[in-house]
Amino acid sequence: MSEHLPLLRRDLADPFASVAGQPIDTARFLADAQAIATRLPGCPQLIPVAEHRYDFQVLFAAALLRGSTCLLPARRDARGLATLAEEFPDAKAVHLTGAGTPVEVPSDAGLALSYRPGNAGAATAIPTVPADQCAAIAFTSGSTGESQRHAKSWALLYHSARLHWSQLPAHWQQPARLVCTVPPWHMYGFEWSVLVPWHAPLTVYCGADFYPDDVRRAVDADGLTVLVATPVHLKALARLPHRADGVRAPAAKPLLTLSATAPLTPELGRTFSDTWGSELLEIYGCSEIGSLACRNPLNEEAFRFFPWLTSRLTGDRLQITSPYLDDTVTLADRFAAAGERSFRLQGRTGDLVKVGGKRTSLGALNAALLAIDGVDDGIFYVPSHFDLPDTGRLAALVVSRSLDPSDVRRRLAQRIEPAFLPRPLRRIGALPRDPSSKLPAAALRELLHRLQRADDRSSSTAPRVEPGRPSLHGGQ
Repeated sequence: MSEHLPLLRRDLADPFASVAGQPIDTARFLADAQAIATRLPGCPQLIPVAEHRYDFQVLFAAALLRGSTCLLPARRDARGLATLAEEFPDAKAVHLTGAGTPVEVPSDAGLALSYRPGNAGAATAIPTVPADQCAAIAFTSGSTGESQRHAKSWALLYHSARLHWSQLPAHWQQPARLVCTVPPWHMYGFEWSVLVPWHAPLTVYCGADFYPDDVRRAVDADGLTVLVATPVHLKALARLPHRADGVRAPAAKPLLTLSATAPLTPELGRTFSDTWGSELLEIYGCSEIGSLACRNPLNEEAFRFFPWLTSRLTGDRLQITSPYLDDTVTLADRFAAAGERSFRLQGRTGDLVKVGGKRTSLGALNAALLAIDGVDDGIFYVPSHFDLPDTGRLAALVVSRSLDPSDVRRRLAQRIEPAFLPRPLRRIGALPRDPSSKLPAAALRELLHRLQRADDRSSSTAPRVEPGRPSLHGGQ
């Protein structure tokens, strides 16, 4: 008989989530999940479509109890779900609304369920799940090419989440509200806003988190807060306009802020820490495994890999094994040794560029671009990688409300070698980032070819998006 593991490790009376300002304890959360589980179809795979964080928590727990594997695609629009249906013909999309705003679901787009959060009663015991059950299949964002899928057993997810929390210093392991700006179906958001709270004394804030002011209000509420975000989101938060009382940051300081999905530059880390008064922890992870390592970005260059992982460096490639993995995983990034279980990130494999006999990485160039005061977002790219004319130079896109391309190029010249200065450098309204702040290669390709077609039709500049209310997620 297969080993079974608890669904979560919380007291039934623990505050579990805050939904529309109302507390829901663990017992009522479990009752919600058990009630939804009885309404789910008996299918091998389930696609949880729930925009609200509490609805997603309930639906994922219900799928576990029903014995279905949750598919977590990066693309959740009609086209993305249709592509997934072709690959998994027996999968069923389930749209759950209760805490969020009800949505109309076409009859051919899956099953629509609704419920009232916290109204299913209270569970009296914590259910268990087979350890070897395939709990989820995560899909990469496609930021470096085609999206890849990675299966996760319940044992891997359960033990990883429990151990992640145990690695935090004791003064951070306090009861707190968890505010997350990353979608719950993204691997980073999934781990830290869905799974970790199933083991840690965290109350998941399930409210608005789309705009910087929403996050500031959530942090300003009573009690300690752990903020889970990305560098793009932290940059938007650090540039919040001042409140009526002249204060830019929230009145309350987050106990801890986590950052992942892209490198956090020391400049941005210091700016955010100074503005918001929060301690920072940068997380390194991969879709194959999840969170692997951490560092304090203000005073640590190397990432400290978690002790339950075995790491082996061959050249600049790092191989990871775990008791909960069937195979060794070779990470896509390049590393250099920096002590026991510590490694400096050298950049992504295939990220190196050579121009005029000089070498650097696109990651280093992007960091220099994003560190410029007044640059809201931006990216360097190699035109030929996107089937655009090869000029022998790098190119870049920049999002800025205050700087024109000549200003940006002049400030870049103070930070990078002349050979790497981008030509062309375009200013656009927004990059097509996904909600987790990743920039999928397909979306970037589509944007670049649209700009190229506009150039071919006329000599006018690229179309601009007029400034609106900036969100955390790269759009207006």
